[in-house]
Amino acid sequence: NHIDHAKKVDGVWQVPVKLSEKFNRTGQQVTSATIAPNGKEIIVVCNRFDSKGGFDLYRSSWDEATNDWGEIVNLGTSINTEMDETTPYYFDDTTLYFSSKGHFSIGGYDVFMTTKISDTVWNVPKTMGIPINSPFDEVNYSVNRDKSMAFYTSNRNSGYGEYDIYRIVSGFDQGIDSLLRDGETDILLVQIDSLTDGRLTSYKQTQLMAIADAIAKNPALKVEIVGIPDPGLSGDAAAADARKKSLEAYNFLLGLGVPEQNIKVEYASMKAEKETELTAKVERPESAGDKPMEPIYEQTIYFGLSSSMITDWSKGKLAGGILAFLAANPDKKIYMSGHADHTGPDDFNLKLSEKRVKNVETYLREQGVKNPIQAEYFGEAQPSISTEEVETDPSKLIYNRRVKMVVFNQ
Repeated sequence: NHIDHAKKVDGVWQVPVKLSEKFNRTGQQVTSATIAPNGKEIIVVCNRFDSKGGFDLYRSSWDEATNDWGEIVNLGTSINTEMDETTPYYFDDTTLYFSSKGHFSIGGYDVFMTTKISDTVWNVPKTMGIPINSPFDEVNYSVNRDKSMAFYTSNRNSGYGEYDIYRIVSGFDQGIDSLLRDGETDILLVQIDSLTDGRLTSYKQTQLMAIADAIAKNPALKVEIVGIPDPGLSGDAAAADARKKSLEAYNFLLGLGVPEQNIKVEYASMKAEKETELTAKVERPESAGDKPMEPIYEQTIYFGLSSSMITDWSKGKLAGGILAFLAANPDKKIYMSGHADHTGPDDFNLKLSEKRVKNVETYLREQGVKNPIQAEYFGEAQPSISTEEVETDPSKLIYNRRVKMVVFNQ
């Protein structure tokens, strides 16, 4: 790897040429770089002999006397960790954004911000937090001059394939709905008032990811989920709608690794004459009913574009979801269905859906599941999201790349 640079002359970019040999020496890899707006300093990502971990951030200053860049110097342990640092971005002459697997990241690469005190001293980096960061990788962060909008890339599972480009607008409310106290215990309250096609909105998902991260750092924290029924519903219909929303959030948190004892679920029901709140204990799936072939537990995982690989994220959800349930219910029957989106030829999608469902079945067996399994695959024939909806919001396409698992009371 080496770094090139190009000059713009009369509005036209010239042919790139290699930067100084200091950045392009044999035996070291330089993967990305950023130049301060004043043009006096460059920061590069490199795996030199003196790196603190794998890839570190290094700086070099422009030398007016030699008309060349000076030797590159490690930014030090306030920035670099035993993990990798990457994709630096100079916002102004003193503010630097970068991604790191260290600094207590939520997971993978997270975006951090630091400011320069002097040429050799930097402030302790601060995480950019949720929703910018997630349990996946976030890299290549950049922000416009008034900080009203930022762009970055991430491989989170809401994307179309591997790494996608995301935009974030300032003012996004990442906070919890409220904080309660129950004696000495802090309770994080989150309300689930809407679902999109039966699933949590991306906004609520980022809220719950932030809560899961907070509980991981402070196991004494608890979260209370309150399902709010759609307006106009009443009686049993309102209760069922609220319960569905609550359980969707409940299963999502379990998939993030939040212990069951840290989660409390309630749901609110709207009466015609007044608004009341009903408190209900979450039904354990094994007590949901005793009718033959009655579904008692469901879970769905999603896949990347043209991929049948089960992501680490999905494995975590399976561990806290259906695997935990099956461990307590080894005699229940599982029905699994594999699906694909409409991109690509029909026969390819059919084989892809078959491979997805077989991979999930194999993974469950590898985890010790001995329950009887019936697996089918349907290609693109049974979309969860219609083509019209996908055309309106292409991000929903991932919901068609899925394997759905249903456990029956038999």
